[in-house]
Parts: sequence; C-alpha cells; structure tokens
Amino acid sequence: MFYLFLLAHLVADFMLQPLWLVRRKRGWDGLLIHVGIVLLCMLALIPLEPTARALWPTMLAISVVHLAADRWKVRYADRLLRPPFVAFVLDQVIHAATLIVALSLVLPTEQVWSLHASPLAQPAIYAACYLVAAFAAPIGLIVALDPTFQHASLAAAARLRS
Repeated sequence: MFYLFLLAHLVADFMLQPLWLVRRKRGWDGLLIHVGIVLLCMLALIPLEPTARALWPTMLAISVVHLAADRWKVRYADRLLRPPFVAFVLDQVIHAATLIVALSLVLPTEQVWSLHASPLAQPAIYAACYLVAAFAAPIGLIVALDPTFQHASLAAAARLRS
C-alpha cells in the first residue's frame, strides 16, 4: 500500500503543484488548496484499490500532517535551513516518513510493503520512479541551483522538454 500512497503524494506534491501554488502556499488559502489536492490524490486510490476505502481516516491524518509540515516549511524552514535545498529534502523526508508511520500503524507490515498486496503496487513503483525523474529531480535541481527562484518561471518549460 505504501507504493500507492507514495505515488499519490508525488502526483500531488510535484505534478499538481504549479509555481503559482508554491508561491501561494505562504498563505493559508494556497496551503489549504494544496492539502486538498493531497487528500484528493489519496482518495483517488479508493476506486483503484478497494482495500484503500478503509484507510480514509488515515488519509485525513496524513493530510493534517502534510499541512503542518508544509506550514512549518514555509514559515520557518525556508529561513532557518540553508541552503534551501536542505528544507526541500527535509520536507520530502517528512512526507515519506509520515506515509510509512501512518500506514504501519493501521496495516500489517506485509500489506504495507508487499508487492503482492495489490496488483497496482509494481506499476505504482514504476510510475513513482518516473515522477521522481521527470518532476521531483528537476524541481530539486532548481531549488539547489536557483535558491532565490529568479528563474523559476523557466521551470515549466524545462519540465515539458524533459
């Protein structure tokens, strides 16, 4: 199940978070829009993996932690952690750890990690690898190489070419 939740996270945090939303997350409206997208991406797993239906309370809890982590990042981490790439990586580690802990609290270990627990587990891994290569890595490079985001408007065009 972890692989499906990771895929939902990557879609929400990278594919469905354009630059305007990244900037708007400094306010509550943008943050709530983003967390709503995170929750919707997890809820989208229910028709694909029926056993995910019972996990809706876990999905809500993950969304609340995502909200808290992103609020902390935009309020404090971007100023406290230098270079900004450190805050970017820490944010992703927190999100992945949240998925692991939340799913481990409500599911048996075999169901969290097994590739056989869901017929979609292996395709989810492939899709997650693609999203990391096509979206997360380029964004990470932009954060690392252009910490002031002077050239952030070029990111969308760069993603389309990759």
